[in-house]
Amino acid sequence: MASWIPVRNNLHESPRTVQVARILEVDKFTVVGMMVRVWSWVGDHTPDGIISDITPEEFDEVVGVVGLGQAMLRAGWMKRSGGDLLFPEWEQWNGRCSKRRLSDARRKQLKRKADQ
Repeated sequence: MASWIPVRNNLHESPRTVQVARILEVDKFTVVGMMVRVWSWVGDHTPDGIISDITPEEFDEVVGVVGLGQAMLRAGWMKRSGGDLLFPEWEQWNGRCSKRRLSDARRKQLKRKADQ
């Protein structure tokens, strides 16, 4: 089964998106693509949104965007704790329970639509 991540349909309007776009001097839709890349990578490497023993600069190398780590820290999409990078609200959006909840909601929505 392929991995997946939820992406809000208004992510391009998030103040964090706008802030990262301003810092990196790119458009907000480019930032949305960057975040999909980041969250996919994080999801492949941790179940809890904590990446151990990595600097923001090493993070930039992994995701392929110079300055993104610092921009995400400034915007609050990422935090540092010692040598670790933490992704706040990870469990809310990307934990197993949240993905199950989102999948169940989508399945029920499709069933209701089919029953009409």
